Amino acid sequence: MPLRFRGVELRPVLAEAIRERCPIVLKRGDGVYWHAACSPQYSRGYLTPIAYALGCNPRVNAFEHWWDRACQALGADTLCKAFDPRDSAFACILYGNFDLELSAVPSPLSVRPVPAGTLFHH
Repeated sequence: MPLRFRGVELRPVLAEAIRERCPIVLKRGDGVYWHAACSPQYSRGYLTPIAYALGCNPRVNAFEHWWDRACQALGADTLCKAFDPRDSAFACILYGNFDLELSAVPSPLSVRPVPAGTLFHH
């Protein structure tokens, strides 16, 4: 089961990582989300941009819901994986009207842009 990240939420993460010349990191712990590796949680007096997977944000989704969804998509282990924000899949997100789909099956993790707003099952 792939996870979906909204492009509109991922763009600030990508922009910060490119500006600061650092990777973006996919984390699975307290939700499933992307953030710029070079930024502390509180950077320059404001929250660092974070982009949660749809249905995997602990601030808006019940624990059982996001936990089950994350386990189905990525397994039960914690995850911390760095990606180059200049990868072509991320360029589509940054400069186009795309969302990002993350899949762990088949292994390894893969990302691909998908048109924003298209229907999907979650």
